[in-house]
Amino acid sequence: MSQENPGTPDAPDSKVLDDTKVQEKKDELRKLLESKRFPDILKTTFQVIKDKDARLLSDALDAIRQIATENASLLDEANLQLIVDLLHNDDDILRASAVLALKPVILSRPDSLYQLLTTAITTATSKNGREEAIRLLGFLGADHPEKIEKLIPEIVGCLADDNVHVRKRSQEVLMILAKTAPGKIEKELKKMAGKITDTEVLAGINEIITEAIKKRELKGIDEKITAAEQKVDLIPDVPPQPEHEEVATPAQGATAPGVQAHEQPTLSEKAIQQEIGAKIEAEFSKIDEGTKPATSELKELKEIKTAQDLVHPPASVQVVAKLPEQAPPVAVPVEAILQKQARSPESNDNIVKKQLELKEKELQRREEELKKLELEKKELELEAKELEMQREELKKAKLEQMELEVKRKEEELKRKELELKLKELEDREKKLKEIEKTFQKDE
Repeated sequence: MSQENPGTPDAPDSKVLDDTKVQEKKDELRKLLESKRFPDILKTTFQVIKDKDARLLSDALDAIRQIATENASLLDEANLQLIVDLLHNDDDILRASAVLALKPVILSRPDSLYQLLTTAITTATSKNGREEAIRLLGFLGADHPEKIEKLIPEIVGCLADDNVHVRKRSQEVLMILAKTAPGKIEKELKKMAGKITDTEVLAGINEIITEAIKKRELKGIDEKITAAEQKVDLIPDVPPQPEHEEVATPAQGATAPGVQAHEQPTLSEKAIQQEIGAKIEAEFSKIDEGTKPATSELKELKEIKTAQDLVHPPASVQVVAKLPEQAPPVAVPVEAILQKQARSPESNDNIVKKQLELKEKELQRREEELKKLELEKKELELEAKELEMQREELKKAKLEQMELEVKRKEEELKRKELELKLKELEDREKKLKEIEKTFQKDE
């Protein structure tokens, strides 16, 4: 890799080019641009800048602009310093060309120019340099306002600059920053306003503060609306059905009382009848084998089987389920079997319906909140317009006051002029009287 930095200018040429050589140099730049030989172009252009030949500077800066647009990283700090130095030039066209050459760099590599421009704003004695540096920061602030927010105090200070163009550029940049950092802008401007007496500067500060307040209030309203729209839905979905004790069947074995099991699908009345019938037959078979279950319980089971009404069975009816051989028989209430039937699909529908109603109410409440926020936003916009109108009225009043002050001073000057003329007339009259007295004495 070559050790030479192609963008670094060579030693200045002491020879002054004639018009023919100047045209040849311009043609050379054009051909180099067409061939995309960027290192050679930078070497030539920065040599032109160091030679300070006014006839070639604009062409050189335009070539640099095209290179920076395609690859801003080719320009090193020494190159950038040479271009920044041209911001102090008195030639408007040359300064504009320098700004356009630096614009792609400030947008793609803001850190490389940040310190140079900061120095130009805070320490430069040239009003042109301050104005153009602020203009470049304005380009950066439009796309990346957060990059220059820490320069807000320095830019606010430029509002009191002696040069009207510097003040104007500062106001434009602060109006951009008022959209992203209204609180900081408002704070710094209020500090500044207490030190300024110039009515024009105060009017500019008032305009920026108004914009900052408007943006701050609207930003707060927008954040509230966004938060309301993105609020997490806290209404739960239909809760799962409570778990019930599993009822043992001859095929499953029995589950001890109090042991929870996963909910099974709701049994139809016919299926429950068949299940109870199977249990009764099992109990009768136990009697034949020598098993002796309670006679009263078997009678009640027979009554349930023949009653065809399983909704209200006798409360004391229990079915003795057959457990594994190592465990004693466990009595399982029939109420547990019939409990599933009591939980009909209609009850689930009611739960879903209630949940939907709650969700609708919540949505209505949120819509009302959004409407209120929209109304507040409109009210703030109206207040902002009123503030704008008041600001215009204040500006008009100040202008009227200034006009009255000017008229008063003009009248004062006229009065003094009349007094002087009157005094001159009195002096002349005195002189005439003295001359008359002198003539009288002579006679």
